[in-house]
Amino acid sequence: MIRNLLLMNFAIYSCLFNSQVLAIIPPVWTRTVNAQPDTNPVFPVKVLNDINGNCYVLSTYSHTITIGNVINKVYLTRFDFLGNMTWQFVFDNGGIGQPRGFDMCLDNSGNCYIAGGWMSTFSYQPLLIKVNVNGSLAWQHTSTTAFQTDYFDVVILKNNFLFLKSSSGIAKFDTSGTELWSHPQPAYAMAVDDSSRIVVSSFTSGLQTLFRYHSDGTFDFSAQAILARNILCDASGNIFLLSQNPDYAVAKFDSAGNFSWQRDNFATPLSFQDPGFGFLMDQNGDLLLLGIQDSIYKFSSGGTFLWRSSMQGLDSYQISGKIFDNNLLVVTGSLSGFSGYDMVVVTYDLMGHPNWTGYYNANTGGREYAWDVAADGTGIYVIEDDNNLTTLAKFNNPALDTVIDYSLICVDSIWYDAVNPALIHVNVFNGGVTQVNYPSVQIVSPQGDTISNENNAVVYFAQLGNSFTEYIDTITQAGITDFSNYTFLLRENFGALTHNILHCATTGITTIQSGNFLLYPNPVFERLHFRRNAVNGEMYEIKIVNSLGEVIYSSGKTNSAEIAIETSDWSHGVYTVICLENSARTCAKFIH
Repeated sequence: MIRNLLLMNFAIYSCLFNSQVLAIIPPVWTRTVNAQPDTNPVFPVKVLNDINGNCYVLSTYSHTITIGNVINKVYLTRFDFLGNMTWQFVFDNGGIGQPRGFDMCLDNSGNCYIAGGWMSTFSYQPLLIKVNVNGSLAWQHTSTTAFQTDYFDVVILKNNFLFLKSSSGIAKFDTSGTELWSHPQPAYAMAVDDSSRIVVSSFTSGLQTLFRYHSDGTFDFSAQAILARNILCDASGNIFLLSQNPDYAVAKFDSAGNFSWQRDNFATPLSFQDPGFGFLMDQNGDLLLLGIQDSIYKFSSGGTFLWRSSMQGLDSYQISGKIFDNNLLVVTGSLSGFSGYDMVVVTYDLMGHPNWTGYYNANTGGREYAWDVAADGTGIYVIEDDNNLTTLAKFNNPALDTVIDYSLICVDSIWYDAVNPALIHVNVFNGGVTQVNYPSVQIVSPQGDTISNENNAVVYFAQLGNSFTEYIDTITQAGITDFSNYTFLLRENFGALTHNILHCATTGITTIQSGNFLLYPNPVFERLHFRRNAVNGEMYEIKIVNSLGEVIYSSGKTNSAEIAIETSDWSHGVYTVICLENSARTCAKFIH
């Protein structure tokens, strides 16, 4: 039954190379952080890994005695990669001040720095704690020279210095706990570039303003900009801002503080805003916008829209994303399950297609929300709010899986060599997470003749997962302009295995805004219902394609809000629905 439920949620991913439904992987182990022997809530905050494979979980203990009288504690728990708890640090300051942690970072030695606040006063006070690698308190620092109110909610370790943000100001400390400087600069979001310059988005004197300060705390520049919820800086010092208030927008300023571009052609934000949100830069310097109305958007650093991928309900509440292991994007969130919400973690390839899925159901009642994710070579670690407790789940690193999904390998482009027309270039994308060993590519004509790489020459040891590889081989036919009817064979292990690979489908759409629709039930047995949120009676058309690429149903132009399609005599398998409206094209899958 679990598999059927997950198939219903995950079969509707956008145009996955004509692929099969992804396998649903459970965690290899789970651990609970609680306040035994008492049973008060221990809420999740953040999870990180150190270079030795240890996992650090920051949680907040909260116990309400009476209305307005709450006890807070900081919980920091370390597990090794096998799930053994090596120590737990509990900080309550002797019951004074109500300490609470909001963010943390790690240095290369495994020391942890926790940013938080004293919550016992109405205006709060900032708090910074260092926890040694053995789980003992090294030092604590309260307040700053420039401001004494509010709590630290962001800490960034850069070039062996600590940079902190609160809504009352920003500060810089060394790792011994000495304040180097602070400013009463209100900060809505903050980033630190490779030169230790601190970048802040703020709302000052009625204006949304971008500020940058030098490493020594002196003022660098300011510019009017969107009010950023997230900020990124690249290796060249360029600044990227992501906003959702009052509208979604992404903008770039160059390293000198000059405005470069802004993109804001997104759907209107929800009235209560998206609680799940993320802004990442991948290893190619491209920008990933997570959680914009349950979608992921990708832009180049130059502002070119690359693709949009639906998250298929993963953005129902809190989400978290990271870039890891060969440029994979991993995102965790929650999907509606048997009894409320369940933890789901998904990896996406460079084209925005999901290529691996993890799932965990911790309880049969109460709430269950995924909160944060971390990843290293040993696996993927997710923390969740499990009915007011912190649950840590570890999934094996997908790249260590030995099973190859060949349906996620496709031909991206083909061209003749500009210098030697007897050579053909075939660019192949491996959208899976597992590498292909000793691969080669051959082209077979519609007549069944092998016309390229006739001797099956192997020149690569492997093609890694989530990567493009250009195969250059001989070809016996010149001047072919259309390869759509030609067969491409991927040979593995010097030809021991042979697989037919198709042309890549793209997740990108010609316009960022597109119609939304719902398919149900999924899986389908006798009748499929297609429900579209039509706007002002706009016309659209849907087509359904089987696994062979044949169109087996077409609605024709219509503006109907719902279409019922009889499917009782269809073969069992995976089908793709394509919705066409104007120049927009949206895809989804279902099982019959």
